[in-house]
Amino acid sequence: MIALNKNNIAFKALQPMFAVVANILLAYIVYFVARVAYLLENYSLFKEGLSFEHLIRMFQGGLMFDTTAIVYSNALYILLMLFPLWFKETNTYHRFCRWLFVIVNSIGLFLNLCDAVYFPFTLRRTTTSVFREFDNENNLGSIFVTELVNHWYFVLVFVVVVWGMYKLYRMPKSNIFHFNTLKNRWQFVGINFLSLAFATVFCVGGARGGLQSGVRPITISNANEYVKRPIECALVLNTPFALMRTIGKSIFKVPNTFTSLN
Repeated sequence: MIALNKNNIAFKALQPMFAVVANILLAYIVYFVARVAYLLENYSLFKEGLSFEHLIRMFQGGLMFDTTAIVYSNALYILLMLFPLWFKETNTYHRFCRWLFVIVNSIGLFLNLCDAVYFPFTLRRTTTSVFREFDNENNLGSIFVTELVNHWYFVLVFVVVVWGMYKLYRMPKSNIFHFNTLKNRWQFVGINFLSLAFATVFCVGGARGGLQSGVRPITISNANEYVKRPIECALVLNTPFALMRTIGKSIFKVPNTFTSLN
């Protein structure tokens, strides 16, 4: 067994995996903050029969849906970080990965915060049906600006959380110059190939909602397992998940019958 220390090549080769684990945990924190903001903004709609124990259960259930959203949205980031080629270990490459992570998860945060404002009008998480609901609206810009002013505190939350993501992001403590021999390069390739394989298993399980045989990919309806009232499903779900799971799904349209009577 190889002992790991900071000067060990194996330790250097594991740096991308260490960074991915730390940063994915950071993404979970971002989704947790978004869920708390969602709850506080709409507390009057959720407070009926709400106990601390039930709230904990809903938040625990939310982790499964957060995992799906996080692995889908961060799949490219994870692949780029763990791709088993040593010559990618440069400051420029990892700065790009950092911005990719921050931008992708900032979009997720933005969608969740916007949906917290929109929730009182629909009493559910926003799905792709929103594009049909607003396809005849001509004043979306003015509506957005008005709500932005009315909910200025969400702007503050967004700025602080995005800034925190950028500052707390963990950069790998490895460099291309650490792998200047053939042996060191093959060690990097082997370790990161295994890391990528483990990450792939995690992503597949996270996207489906589990790795057990017979487990079907989780859908919006699975949120019902954690709630007492239908409205609480919105607190278990997250908006990126709701949008992803309804892409390409048919949208019910009210049929225009008896047109001859018009």
